[in-house]
Amino acid sequence: MKRSHIAVLTAIAFLMVAGSAASAISYSGSKYGQYTYTSGTFISIKDNAADGRFPVVRYKYAGGTQEAAIANKHGYGATVTKNAPSKITAIRPCISRPAPQPVECGGWIY
Repeated sequence: MKRSHIAVLTAIAFLMVAGSAASAISYSGSKYGQYTYTSGTFISIKDNAADGRFPVVRYKYAGGTQEAAIANKHGYGATVTKNAPSKITAIRPCISRPAPQPVECGGWIY
C-alpha cells in the first residue's frame, strides 16, 4: 500500500474517532432539586424542590463547540422544554443562588 493511501486511511480513522466523541447524550436524572431529561436535540427541566431557587441546565451542542442554557423560573412542579439547534452532547446541572452570586453547578455529564 502506498504511503498516500495509508495517510488517507489514518486521517479517516481519526475523523471517525473524533466524531464519535461528540455523540448525542441521552440522560434522565435528578440533581439540585431538578429532574432533567435529554435525548437528541430535546431537553427538559422540571423543578422538583419547593425551595425558592430555580434550576438551570447548561448544555453543549454542535459537536461540543457551542454552549447554551435552559432555566426553569416557573416554580415548583413546572417543566420547561427546548430543542437545541443540533444534538446535545453534554449537560451541566445548576441551581440558582441569592444575588449577586452566580449559579452553582456540578460537573459536565457526557
